[in-house]
Amino acid sequence: MEEHTMRARVQCLLAKARTYTKQAIAAVLGLAMIMTMGLVTRPIQAEESGDERVADPTTFTQWEQGIGNPTDPRSTGRVWTDKSVSTGAVTLTTYDGKTVQVTPKHDDAFLVGLSAMSSAQRITGVANVTKPLDIVLVLDTSATMNYDMDDDRHAYNPVYNLDTSKTYYVQKSNPKEYWSVTYKGRNWVNSKGEVYTPKTSASSRGTQFYTYDFSATRMAAMQAAAGGFIDQLADANEKIQDVNKKNRLGVVTFASTATKRSGLTYDEQTMTAAISGLRSNGSTHSEAGLEAAKELLEQSQRADATSIVIFFTDGEPSSGSGFDATLANTAVTTATAI
Repeated sequence: MEEHTMRARVQCLLAKARTYTKQAIAAVLGLAMIMTMGLVTRPIQAEESGDERVADPTTFTQWEQGIGNPTDPRSTGRVWTDKSVSTGAVTLTTYDGKTVQVTPKHDDAFLVGLSAMSSAQRITGVANVTKPLDIVLVLDTSATMNYDMDDDRHAYNPVYNLDTSKTYYVQKSNPKEYWSVTYKGRNWVNSKGEVYTPKTSASSRGTQFYTYDFSATRMAAMQAAAGGFIDQLADANEKIQDVNKKNRLGVVTFASTATKRSGLTYDEQTMTAAISGLRSNGSTHSEAGLEAAKELLEQSQRADATSIVIFFTDGEPSSGSGFDATLANTAVTTATAI
């Protein structure tokens, strides 16, 4: 019996400061997207102790007691969730065995880690032992997915010597969002036909143009993780002769709205195409992504399959700037109903 465990892990480290907010991380399949934000409230179980910060012991690795047994077929489809609070640095291990240390950026900050992990199992040589999986990837494509892992926009770099055969980027009125611009006729225009006159130097008049280093962004990291997951799923399906028993995957993206990019399928090319060419723009309507995933499963779910939703995001639910409690509550309600 050969068994492989496919795990999707989402880790967010949050810390909320007194007067400012920073972003969170989500990690799945061993990928960590890491940020901190200061907390204005203490964790529920922390005791009051003046200025001293208090937190319960972390439980990041307790998944090993639940879905970590590779010989137990009952692990298939199980989902482990965890919330841990730490007053000091936390060391995480990535899928390839490397370690990453996350440290609070402020003396009065906590680290909050939110984790979710699911498992799947491949068994060969035995028929009808495990249920097939119906999996939906829910991918965040909001504007901040253009940022690098340190919450900066280093992926965008100013440029002055332009090549008319290439695509460049200009900022929208919201400085976190960008238009792509191309050269048509004798003008640089965006997708709406608006014309821009590029700067020829940092001090000249005109619009600042930028190049875009996609490889450094959270979007690139998310697509790499999702692509690796699809590769593992396709490898597992190659060992399954009965098409009705193959694992299927669908893809949903969300930002200001949600889009169903692929229905549930076991075709590897369709899966890969669904996560290719993603672009970041808009706010973070997590509830819309989860609702679309729920609809996707309801429309074509198999009675004998285990349903799994894997949720990738880099931040908190928001319709503009800052945390939106209404969106968050709706997302929780929808997730519970799946």
